[in-house]
Amino acid sequence: MATGVIERVWCFPIYERVIADLGSIASGALGVPKAQFVPFHYDWRVDIREASAALADHLDGMIANGCTSLSVVAHSMGGLVARYFIESGQFEDRLSWPCVTRLMTVATPHRGAPVALVRALGLEGTSGLSGTDTKTLAANPRFPSLYQLFPERGLVIARQPMGGGLTAMDIYEDEVAATLQLSTENLRAAEELRAALGADRRPMHVAYTAVAATGHRTATGVDLRDGMAERAVQDGNAGDGAVPLWSSVLTDAIHHYAPGEHNKVLRERQFRNQLYTWFGAQLPAEGYTAADGRPAISVSVNQMSYRRGEEIDVLLTPAAPAERIQLELRLLEAEDPRRPPADAGRIGAVEWSGGVTHQLRVGLRAPDRAGAFLLTADGATHSTATDDDRAVFTVSEE
Repeated sequence: MATGVIERVWCFPIYERVIADLGSIASGALGVPKAQFVPFHYDWRVDIREASAALADHLDGMIANGCTSLSVVAHSMGGLVARYFIESGQFEDRLSWPCVTRLMTVATPHRGAPVALVRALGLEGTSGLSGTDTKTLAANPRFPSLYQLFPERGLVIARQPMGGGLTAMDIYEDEVAATLQLSTENLRAAEELRAALGADRRPMHVAYTAVAATGHRTATGVDLRDGMAERAVQDGNAGDGAVPLWSSVLTDAIHHYAPGEHNKVLRERQFRNQLYTWFGAQLPAEGYTAADGRPAISVSVNQMSYRRGEEIDVLLTPAAPAERIQLELRLLEAEDPRRPPADAGRIGAVEWSGGVTHQLRVGLRAPDRAGAFLLTADGATHSTATDDDRAVFTVSEE
């Protein structure tokens, strides 16, 4: 059961940075009036509609404590939780509903995420669970949220070879769903959620802003063979490693792009600048250079867990556009939470010279042993200057 917003798990920063940023913005010390900042947490496994009801209670409590206007910042699935509260029509009689004036979603799968189908079919695990266990959990009617992240009906996300080409398969059709062993009850929950969301359901008093994370190889569909799931379709630079750009952007609302993986984007400089600007606050001038003056560079990887030897999609984003980048990529291995991570050696090198670049993408291989690792960059021209610049990932036993 969720007891609070997860800030950090051992060497893995989760919401630590964005919670600190929002707390600083609300402090009144950065050029905007002092305000209440109250994080909201929920159990990601349960029906998104249940989480929205809990959000309504949470926001009502803020109004009862004297708030008169509410700005909501929501990450990933949280954006759908917030949108259901705002758009479904189920909460318009709540004290807080007319007080929500702004919503910022970050890396939210507004039109769904194919990786949710990938995991529900058992092709990939998540949150420390194997693919088989993820499939079993996702099909449980008590926990329909993964299905509620499936792309909406009408989008082509499943395809099958036929007649020398590919044909689209509708996972919401009974026969296809039965062959794939998908839960009809959870598919129904997904469609019911989608039916309550839409541009035509947005109230006039709420201004929407969507931030899409970019730069990574991302699942965009599933290949089937003889009606059964065969593999995930991965496309380079299609999104944030979890949510494709076509889903995280609301093209009919104010929208921005920021480089970084689905979770790490919250720690990236470009998003943080967008967040502070959205509130009209002054972004603290920190972390743009290493202690010795070398420019900072951020390292991002496309997912948080890999199999041994699996390809890692690495995105390097210098704090300022660069004409030359020369550095080594090094691994740190976190073996004991009571001790600093140990240097595990060089894993690659990057050298770029020429026109100005804003980011570089390279491919690496995951270590051949299980463990928790941090990927850093250090060289003649750039360095990972802060903890937020480092990428963290695990290699599983599988």
